Amino acid sequence: NLISTSQHGFLKTRSYDTCLLDYLSDITSQCDKGMVVSTIFLEYKKAFDKVPHHKFFHKLKSFGIKDPLHSLLNFNDHLSSPILITSGVVQGSVLGPLFFLMYINGICKVIHF
Repeated sequence: NLISTSQHGFLKTRSYDTCLLDYLSDITSQCDKGMVVSTIFLEYKKAFDKVPHHKFFHKLKSFGIKDPLHSLLNFNDHLSSPILITSGVVQGSVLGPLFFLMYINGICKVIHF
């Protein structure tokens, strides 16, 4: 339950199709109630490269991942080596998309009606 149900990218059981179905369902439901509907579409260019680490580490703490776990990650009994990088999440890995979703997760909660 870390990632908003409004998020459809990079998730095993969600896709463009599920996003479109949820979107149409939400729009139809609100229109049926006589509500005014506004839509926001976001495009992230070089999204994985631009995640600021200091903000991402704060986000990890909000998910319950505390120091020093956010500095070194353990995967299959292999501890990562510490290196200084100030922005971006790993591309081409299974964790990169998850890290990005964790970082932008708050947007879904703020803008969802």
